[in-house]
Amino acid sequence: MERDRPLVHGRGDGANHGPGRNRGEEPLVQLAAEARAAARRIDADEMDVRLVVVGLRAEATQERRELTVVLGDERRVAEVHEEELRKHRRHRASAPPFVDDVDHARVVGGLGRAHEGHRVEPMRILILGGTQFLGRHTVDAALARGHDVTLFNRGQTRPELFPNVEKLRGDRDGDLTAIAGRAFDAVVDTSGYVPRVVRETIDALGSVGHYTFVSSVSVYASLATPPTEASAVAELAEPTEEWREAYGELKADCEDVVRERFPEAFIPRPGLIVGPWDPTGRFTYWPARLAEGGRVLAPAPRDAPAQVIDVRDLARWIVLAAETGLAGTFNAVDRPTTRAALVETCRRAASDDGMGTDAEVVWVEPDFLLEQAVGEWMELPLWLHASEYAGMLSIDPARAFAAGLQTRPLAETAADTLAWVRSGEAPADPPAGLARDKERAVLDSWLSKD
Repeated sequence: MERDRPLVHGRGDGANHGPGRNRGEEPLVQLAAEARAAARRIDADEMDVRLVVVGLRAEATQERRELTVVLGDERRVAEVHEEELRKHRRHRASAPPFVDDVDHARVVGGLGRAHEGHRVEPMRILILGGTQFLGRHTVDAALARGHDVTLFNRGQTRPELFPNVEKLRGDRDGDLTAIAGRAFDAVVDTSGYVPRVVRETIDALGSVGHYTFVSSVSVYASLATPPTEASAVAELAEPTEEWREAYGELKADCEDVVRERFPEAFIPRPGLIVGPWDPTGRFTYWPARLAEGGRVLAPAPRDAPAQVIDVRDLARWIVLAAETGLAGTFNAVDRPTTRAALVETCRRAASDDGMGTDAEVVWVEPDFLLEQAVGEWMELPLWLHASEYAGMLSIDPARAFAAGLQTRPLAETAADTLAWVRSGEAPADPPAGLARDKERAVLDSWLSKD
């Protein structure tokens, strides 16, 4: 989910409580025709035989089945098979395992090599966006797999990133000259919000082999109960292109545009995307706040559901989907946990990162939080109390996992997010998070009310 608050407002099964649309009934996994995909297809059993980097100086990370490739001053993570991992000495990385703004050319040249007959054929991948959050990590994942990446964006967000990839400048809403007629093996759209703009972008392109459109769980007509991919989606009550006000409805219409042009498109519907470089702070708030220490307000009940997806896991799956020709619509979320488990995981990340924490978690009842005018979701991140969102953080991801999604432990996400905060790269004043003075006032009132 990429907006700053829950995005379904009092919907029934469809607009104005009318019949809703159902766009998620694709077969579990559809692959492109053999003739089209044979050159780069990875069979299902190969997805667990992870890409091995051969001939590069490498050190294995502790507690992770990943390989940190060390080249000069840069670090790159590539997945590694267990047998190869055991050949390397244990080492705990001191910073988040990602690099986005140094020389990728030397890295990707080595990553295209085969291991025991398994080879990733380089693809020409266009990423629409690519320098903010999910797009940024998708570029990293694609380069780590040895692909030839092109970015198309306005050049306004971190234009210095990825100096060795092709960068096409323009505007999806009015200036598509740079991509006109260009052919790609795969296109990844992480920045489509308005159906007209999505349609015009597709029309401008030349031949495209595989298309990924990143949607959102906000497309569903109701989140009062956990939706499935077959659940009805929301419809616009009246025409609009104001995507900040009709985010879910417009995303649903964008999905229709993509399916019309690419019936075998891959459409992940993420929930809350989290991890390093998240500009919103919706998850980052928790490891950062717990690292500060002191009394920390947490919203009861402890057993309320909590659910996220690490941005790096989603990015990796998007690239694998392009490689395999994966088609269909999938709820792209990790397995749900509890609010208490998430908070405790973030507390442990703060406790174990070498700086320690004296955080004391104080659980406050939701009715009291409402009385104190504490806002859900953005002001107090991951807190959803309204019944219309009761199912939003407990969605079943079984279809996504069956189709190749792999996720890392939440502890790793929390630790890497906190390391990013410690590095000074995180926004100093993100839009999400409870102000410390208000937190103290609410806690004082709560603890003194008896």
